Amino acid sequence: MIIKGCSNLKHVLSDSMVEYLQQLERLKISECKCIQEIISTESIIEEAFRNRYLICFPRLKTIKLKGLKKLIGFCHEDYTVKFPSLKTLEIESCPKLKGFIHNSKSKEIPTDAVFFNNKVAFPNLEKITISHLRNVKRIWHGQLHANSFSMLKELTVKECDVLLNIFPPLVLGVFQKLEKLLVTDCASLEEVFQLQAQGLNIEETLRQVSIEECSSLTTLFPFSIAKDLQQLESLTIHKSGLEEIVSKNVEGSDQQEIWFKFNQLSLLEFWNLPNLSCFYPGRHRTTWPALSKLDIYRCERVKIFGHEESQIQHSLFLIEKVIPQLERVSFSQDDIAMISDGQYEADLFCNIKFLEISWYSDESAVFPISFLKRFYNLEILHVVFCNFKELASFESKASEDKDMIITIPKIKELRLNMLNNIRHLWKQDSPLDHFYQGPLSTPKLHKLQSTETDSKERWAGDLNATVEKLYKEQVGYRGLKHLKLSEFPELVNIWSRNPQEMLDFTTLEFLEVCDSNNLRSIFNLSTAFTLGKLRKIEIKRCSNLEQVIKEEGSITTVEEAITDSSKIISIFPRLQSITVESCPSITSFYMGSKSLECLSLIKIKVADCSNMTTFASTFSRDEDKEAIIGDEVDKLAAFFSDNVSFSYNESAFIHLSHMTSQDS
Repeated sequence: MIIKGCSNLKHVLSDSMVEYLQQLERLKISECKCIQEIISTESIIEEAFRNRYLICFPRLKTIKLKGLKKLIGFCHEDYTVKFPSLKTLEIESCPKLKGFIHNSKSKEIPTDAVFFNNKVAFPNLEKITISHLRNVKRIWHGQLHANSFSMLKELTVKECDVLLNIFPPLVLGVFQKLEKLLVTDCASLEEVFQLQAQGLNIEETLRQVSIEECSSLTTLFPFSIAKDLQQLESLTIHKSGLEEIVSKNVEGSDQQEIWFKFNQLSLLEFWNLPNLSCFYPGRHRTTWPALSKLDIYRCERVKIFGHEESQIQHSLFLIEKVIPQLERVSFSQDDIAMISDGQYEADLFCNIKFLEISWYSDESAVFPISFLKRFYNLEILHVVFCNFKELASFESKASEDKDMIITIPKIKELRLNMLNNIRHLWKQDSPLDHFYQGPLSTPKLHKLQSTETDSKERWAGDLNATVEKLYKEQVGYRGLKHLKLSEFPELVNIWSRNPQEMLDFTTLEFLEVCDSNNLRSIFNLSTAFTLGKLRKIEIKRCSNLEQVIKEEGSITTVEEAITDSSKIISIFPRLQSITVESCPSITSFYMGSKSLECLSLIKIKVADCSNMTTFASTFSRDEDKEAIIGDEVDKLAAFFSDNVSFSYNESAFIHLSHMTSQDS
């Protein structure tokens, strides 16, 4: 049964109708603004509560209630309701709902109000999701119907503003199957597991815990639960008020060392926990033999890494024990400084494939490029929330720095995000001048090799030829398939010269550029010819972008050979998808002196580009002098004209929306 948008409906069923719904398996009710109850109380009120009613839905497996603004309960508490087959219960955005079974229509929230009491039975319920319930203080009563919730595997609680706790005390042996617990944006939540709770028996089954935006929560696990969480596989805590992860054992001695063993934990994320000061507020040891993904940032009060010999109090991890087994890790400025000062084996970082560098807040900070030499199996590098001005300066001016070899041969993905100060990867006066001359503005993934061989021994006839030869040998992007550039407010050029002469992008398949408002174009024609494997382009929210591909200057000899003497150029032979969104200044995807051919293209999406009048525009080139390309073009036609050609494909898809400056 599915009921949606019935604005005048106050009740779904009367109690007398229930017996005719014995085969009902699914009940979904949404966006009915006047519904107060699912089962009407009118008949029971008429009989002055003479009898207690038992209602059963024997085959009902799923209940979903959403957007019921006046719902106060499934039914009145003088009914006892059983759902012997129910597997999934989802309740969302029912702001007046105080409990699944209600006892009054009072606007006040009783101090002892609970969402589930002993008047409802869920013996086989496996998944509960409750969200946007503004009047729920507690989820469970101390006394529940026999066997209710004993099969519960997954509990999700979101945006319940006055909720105080998740699991109450005195609930003995109920949640023996719980595997997954997700709690998000519960501002009043003080306890997930009440400290005096005993016999929950979840520690033997709990595999995933996620806590996010719970500002009143100061501790997560009671000691009685944490000491036995050997099946826990994933623990994520974001933007919360936690001061410690495990509360102190009030029964033990302060001199007794506690050992926490997380034998199955593979993923650990602590984000934005400004009050976190320790894992456990007493003497303890931790073991994490399965940990492979460690992501911690903005936890300023806690020491993340410590040395085995230094015995730093309350550090979360010992470098020697944890780092060698990690495949993914995030490091802040303090972490990198501490690790850089230590003496470690060369293969300490050998398993790390994903590295995130974050929170270099000092505007004079220098990208730790020499630190990367340790990660010779690195495949993905993310740099976020840093104030670097460039990404290829050495941390010191010492000659030994300039002679080091930095090679990351397996790198496949670079993501740069929220680097508001960055303008270049490197510039003319950077320490990289010894093998490159001239400005280069290209926030691209790089493999930097600075050899011990003096450049004079590599002389190639003149300085420029020698520099280019060294550069081709020493810097490359081989293997890069996916490149995303996001939020570069000062970036003017991605490529400032033909990368084919110096860099290798031949494997690039997917390019994303977004929120970079100084860009006027993405590619010049020379660059476009080098990207033979590019399959997908996405350009979004670049307010000053005028073209994606723009021919500038005279066509080179190489390009003439490629284009032959025809009036059509064929670039991006494998390009299948183009998306351009929210670029109000763009006038065309391509501007050049010849018509454009894209033989593999099957999808074009253009949205919110009010000045884009045509997909491809051409201009006349004076054969006797170098052309100067301006904003005016000789020919503007309909959106698709004879300036662009595509191969016929029956699966082709074209989406144009909010194109106010042209009609087709």
